[in-house]
Amino acid sequence: MQLNDTKRCSCGCHDAPLLVLEGKQAVALVVLLIVSCAVLFATGYMVGKKVALDTFTQEMSEQSFADRLHHSMTMLYGAGSAPSEKESNDAHAATDQVSHEAEKEPSVTIPAAHYCAQLARLSNAGAAQQLVDRLQKRGIKTTIVKRINTYKTRDGKTVKTPWYAVSTAQYPTQHEVEALVSSIKLTENLTKVRIIKV
Repeated sequence: MQLNDTKRCSCGCHDAPLLVLEGKQAVALVVLLIVSCAVLFATGYMVGKKVALDTFTQEMSEQSFADRLHHSMTMLYGAGSAPSEKESNDAHAATDQVSHEAEKEPSVTIPAAHYCAQLARLSNAGAAQQLVDRLQKRGIKTTIVKRINTYKTRDGKTVKTPWYAVSTAQYPTQHEVEALVSSIKLTENLTKVRIIKV
């Protein structure tokens, strides 16, 4: 790079010498600009991926908690027989009336911990149902819980994708669940089985 005193501005508005780049210097400057833009793009891309991954992880954690809660409620009341809001309110009113008449404090029992296994998380409802059908033929009680994963794309669109969790029934000990999972793995190709304390 050199300053050339013989060339002046073409508009003639000032007499300062122009900056003249030679061929190799111009190529080096263009390469430097391209590399800088690529690094800037890659950095922005990675930061965006990290934010999306953090959001996805948080949502999955919340959905996992909701899944465990739903599973335990389903196992506690049975499928489709959970008390309605009216029945629940009537039961609370009757309990309050009896406790006032007897002037005794109601006793609260805390259920013992139970364990179940989330056998698979599938994106296809048909595949989840096929797994449940195969396990039911072997006498293994399982349930399917549909979950919706919601996330935003880079252009701001909200995308909802369903997934299906296949879980076993609840058992009183973790050892029983582990033994059941071991027997299931003999015939099913399950890789990401999670044992959940409910």
